Amino acid sequence: MKKYSYMLMGCMMWMFGSCVQDAQLEEVTLASVELEVKVENDGVKLKGQVRNVGDWPVEQYGFYLEREWQMYGNKKTDIENIVLDASGAFETWVDNNLYEGLSCRVYSYAKIGGSLYRSPSESFVAKGAAEMQVESLDQHPDENQVYGKLVIQGKNLTRLSHLVKLELDTTIVGQQSFQLEECTEERLLFRYNCNHIGTFPLRLQIGDQSQRLQEHLEIKGPVLKGIPESIDVGVPVEFVVEDPYGMAGKHWGADILEGNGYVEWIQQGDKRYAMFHSDSPSLVVQFFYSTPVYYPPVEIKITNSWEKQYDFTGELSPQLMWKDYACTVSEEDIALMHVPTGKIERYPQEIVKDYWVDSQYSPRVVIADDVLYACYYIIYSENSEWKYTTLVLSFDLNTRQWKKLGVLPDEEKIGLAETRRGYRAVAKKGDELYLFYNFLCKVVAWNMKTNVCEVHDISLWEPNVYPYFIGQWKNNVYFWRFDGYIRELELGVWNSDKVVANMDFITSAQVGKYLVDGYYYRDDPMRRSALDGESGLVTIEYLGYPQEAYKRICTILPCESGVWCYDRKGSVYCFKSEFSPVKY
Repeated sequence: MKKYSYMLMGCMMWMFGSCVQDAQLEEVTLASVELEVKVENDGVKLKGQVRNVGDWPVEQYGFYLEREWQMYGNKKTDIENIVLDASGAFETWVDNNLYEGLSCRVYSYAKIGGSLYRSPSESFVAKGAAEMQVESLDQHPDENQVYGKLVIQGKNLTRLSHLVKLELDTTIVGQQSFQLEECTEERLLFRYNCNHIGTFPLRLQIGDQSQRLQEHLEIKGPVLKGIPESIDVGVPVEFVVEDPYGMAGKHWGADILEGNGYVEWIQQGDKRYAMFHSDSPSLVVQFFYSTPVYYPPVEIKITNSWEKQYDFTGELSPQLMWKDYACTVSEEDIALMHVPTGKIERYPQEIVKDYWVDSQYSPRVVIADDVLYACYYIIYSENSEWKYTTLVLSFDLNTRQWKKLGVLPDEEKIGLAETRRGYRAVAKKGDELYLFYNFLCKVVAWNMKTNVCEVHDISLWEPNVYPYFIGQWKNNVYFWRFDGYIRELELGVWNSDKVVANMDFITSAQVGKYLVDGYYYRDDPMRRSALDGESGLVTIEYLGYPQEAYKRICTILPCESGVWCYDRKGSVYCFKSEFSPVKY
């Protein structure tokens, strides 16, 4: 009786234990429990047998099945109590929560006369389980559509979380994760984060079983419209974003997956533009916004509107354009390059040699009525004092002749002695030549016939705000001030400045280049804008740049015969397509 009490106590301790231990139940001679294990490819058959029962009633059969695995270097176990009715057979079939290679241990037990008896434990390695069945997939997105919950319902799933893996059944770049929160044989609940816009197939893996789900994960988000099939390099393309979820913000980007190049994003107010740069025939581009959230990759063909004409071996740094010529003026000569052919004509002059030219100031030039006017900032000594003034030369572009027009009175005599900083630009109207002093917000009007100078204040400027000179067209001059607007000033009417256009969204150290026939031509990327727009509005026409000049700055050359350019390697190109207008 005492022996039986010890046995009963041991059995009760075993019932409440957390793991399977061989010594938890004492093996007695009153009755014995045997175990037979047969491992199949899709499960395991467990069979028990009770001997030496005598007249004692058998109240319950069962098996204790322990599954064991390693997770993050630690041993994990799952213990299942399989209870059978004593009126039936002492056997069962287990086909769930198993996978090939899973380590298991099992023993059988019987409840006899209120006491528990068990067999010795037996270890085995599972070969597989019953095929999982997925019946439904329900998606519940959060307000931010890239987050949400997924519920998978079916049969023969698993409660063993380490067996479960859910992932996108496609190759994408970027973040995606599926965190398992609930796990049963009939239901799996995942918390997902997928930073990709689109519809994606899913693959569920439980142990060694893998299945591609019929229903897909759908991630909604801002709709990106306007992606072109082809585009010239250096030409902005407007992208329209429909964002009913308020997710995108203003941060956009693009990754080049195939091809050589990059995409430059430009924000102008509520409008977004992308500019493609590449020397490849096509690009595979993946656009994204914010965190980032990606769109499906698209292929965009790159076209070339420029045709190479020749290689230029000399030096070219033109200051003005005249007809089909690029004009470069120095202290020694003027160089005229015939752009369509590359032929250079040089016309030296000896006039400047008689003066000490301030080398920090290159000659300021303007063309009016086929005559180029060159102003040199000169220094001379008078009564042991340094004087500063301007030498003015002219060059007739038709006759190719130099001429000295005169020397302005020194700056001290006209009230500008304190500047010593020179002028930034020149213009001409009638007999008067105009020198614009940025730092004093003044203009000097020099009458070439009377040699009289007058100094005027200019409403265009403010102290310490120095506009960038664009050029002269007809009787007006144009400046770009750093408030983003192009201003027009009528020569001789010094309080007449007004806004005629705004600058485009491209800003660079090289703000502008040439003003020809009312068009303002600029580099990097090459483009032009008309200066007859209404206040605050302008249409920018883009030319891009030659593909061969990828990552090399090109200089635009607007000529009578068309628009040309050259790059830093000296290659000269001609534009063979239409301008691409962008209006905002």
